Amino acid sequence: MKPLSVLIVDDDDVDRENLRRLLAKVSRPIDMHEAASFAEAKAQLQTSKFDCVFIDYSLGDATGFDVISEVRQHRAEICPIIMISTNGNEKLVVEAMREGVYDYITKTALSKEQLQHSIDGSLHWVERETELRESRIKIEYLALHDALTGLPNRVLLFDRLDQEIRSSERSQRSFSLLMMDLNNFKEINDSLGHDAGDAVLREVALRLTSTVRDLDTVARLGGDEFACILPWVESLETGQHIAEKIVKALHAPIFIGHEAVAVSISIGIAQFPIHGATSRVLLKRADQAMYQAKQGAKGIQIYSPHAFVAVETPSGLFAGRIKHAVENGEILLHFQPQVSLDTCQIIGKEALVRWQHPEYGLLYPDRFISIAEKNPVIAPLTLAVLQIALDEEQKWRASGLCVPISVNLSARVLDDESLPARIMQMLSEHGLPPSCLVLELTETAISSAPVQACSILRAMSEAGLRISIDDFGSGYTSFKQLHELEIAEIKIDGLYVKNITAKGKDSSIVRSVVELGRGFDIQVVAECVERRESWQLLRDLGCRCAQGYSIGAPMAHAEFDHWIDQWPRIPPKPGEVRTRQGIPPGLQMDA
Repeated sequence: MKPLSVLIVDDDDVDRENLRRLLAKVSRPIDMHEAASFAEAKAQLQTSKFDCVFIDYSLGDATGFDVISEVRQHRAEICPIIMISTNGNEKLVVEAMREGVYDYITKTALSKEQLQHSIDGSLHWVERETELRESRIKIEYLALHDALTGLPNRVLLFDRLDQEIRSSERSQRSFSLLMMDLNNFKEINDSLGHDAGDAVLREVALRLTSTVRDLDTVARLGGDEFACILPWVESLETGQHIAEKIVKALHAPIFIGHEAVAVSISIGIAQFPIHGATSRVLLKRADQAMYQAKQGAKGIQIYSPHAFVAVETPSGLFAGRIKHAVENGEILLHFQPQVSLDTCQIIGKEALVRWQHPEYGLLYPDRFISIAEKNPVIAPLTLAVLQIALDEEQKWRASGLCVPISVNLSARVLDDESLPARIMQMLSEHGLPPSCLVLELTETAISSAPVQACSILRAMSEAGLRISIDDFGSGYTSFKQLHELEIAEIKIDGLYVKNITAKGKDSSIVRSVVELGRGFDIQVVAECVERRESWQLLRDLGCRCAQGYSIGAPMAHAEFDHWIDQWPRIPPKPGEVRTRQGIPPGLQMDA
């Protein structure tokens, strides 16, 4: 067993000797160092690493609190501090604990057993704090980077774009912003599958970063959309030249196994400050240029205001059709069950919106939600979904199924101060308690929520509604937000769950999120649990709740009731595969 390195700080020779004698009797070897004054302690802390520090409160040239400050200043690693003093004043003990002391022992109560207990406890504390610190580092990294490609994500891109704007303003220089979108990427996914699509995105990310300079920022915004900040690019011609290099870099086919995949890209260019002086305007104009580039043969377009005057977008027309769908009862919900991984009991259900279009049939949310969120129709659509969800929940409660129902909220509706009161009124009209409703928002929405939106979320929590963070790991939620918004649930982004293995990075990520949830007393749910083999692994990682196709696909109310009757109430055996109405495990969750 490796000796424990400890520093004893006490100006009394007899007391130091007594502590040495008792420490020599504990059950593990200890390498003891001494300091008879604050000055000696300071010198040793600057040059040596200690596993634990014993401090007397009263020192000749200082107090124990001065030593505590010195420990925190020079020891970046976690180092437990145990204060030993003749003074047993309660106020002093409380103050010491506030300063970060792990334990406080009076010299009259000092014994081998007391020291053994304190040392064992401090080592356990160090282990837990180290795990929590590592988890935080991992989560903070994941919050700022795309899990698939390792590139900066949307949140980090916005931050760096704001930084570049401030820097360029100070030095009175220009820079370019590129918005990039792969052409016909959906066909790759549809023909070769999502795994092949992921491989293409990883290779595209590699080629992009290899083409530009180290000081440039390449980010993945989501799907097949990328962006690049080009600092110190003073002319549009230089920005266009770099865009041409990117197009050329993607000319060579990407091989997926033996299959050669041809990939092309459309690039829009905006220049600071001539095309915009804020990140919002620059991104919008680079995005407009990119869509114009898709119509040209070259695939590259510099922003021009003349190209975007008085153009009525198809999304505007489609938004009108969504409003008509809300008014004519074409919006409906399917429900996906959530279960306990320990007991297999159903613990909740998520309501997922669908549009029964009169011409195109059943439309999934990826076909219309993004358009709705860019238009005022998102507000009535949200209220319609809540109304339908509570209608169905009322029926389930009447039949005896009393588990919460989760409804997705768009960040766009969080500017309505009346929303909490309207939801509470809807619950009251249905005779339902607030605890029956879980409101899900994506992590990106919560991490970027303005002050007013956070105030509305707090009002919902205080009213008894439960707030859930969906797709956790795809954005940047601060620990402050987890605490202040009283988050009740975290749903781990399915990207980390669907292909999880015991020794992969995904396991480490899931474990970190579970530890985070435990620390904040937040329920953690694994999404996209598509393989039965994942159940035991998730249990081993501490995750107790799950949702995904290996449990049940989204389904209508009547199908959900049938699923409940057929669902086994015992955990599956490893390797066992159960399907519902022929739906194979491994399908993507579609909401």
